[in-house]
Amino acid sequence: MSGRAEPPVRSIGTDPAAFTEFYRAHVDEVTRFVTRRVADPQLVADLTAEVFLAVIEAAARYRGSFGGPRTWLYGIARNVIAAEFRRSAREQRAETLIRKANGPCLNWCRLTVSPSRKRPRRSTSGR
Repeated sequence: MSGRAEPPVRSIGTDPAAFTEFYRAHVDEVTRFVTRRVADPQLVADLTAEVFLAVIEAAARYRGSFGGPRTWLYGIARNVIAAEFRRSAREQRAETLIRKANGPCLNWCRLTVSPSRKRPRRSTSGR
């Protein structure tokens, strides 16, 4: 964090210059915070961007009585990361359920389709 005065947080959502100043002052901190919790570098970049989008959306609701801008920013980052973990867990559960539901069909299909053919034979009856 720089020694300069912070722009008013409530103006971050409406003033591009205030957002740019806030972003430049905190992007490295947020990136490090996310990196310590997420292994995939591409996901780190995506979540860091989501944090600052959430900052823009939440700026009008900022209340300094609950802590300074940095505390508020880390709370938003924590919530964005937690939402991603929940989304990822739901996706993994859904994939597991789909695999379980399709398992017998997939095994049956492998048995009925010749390995030398990519598709089952077309029926010629009914022409």
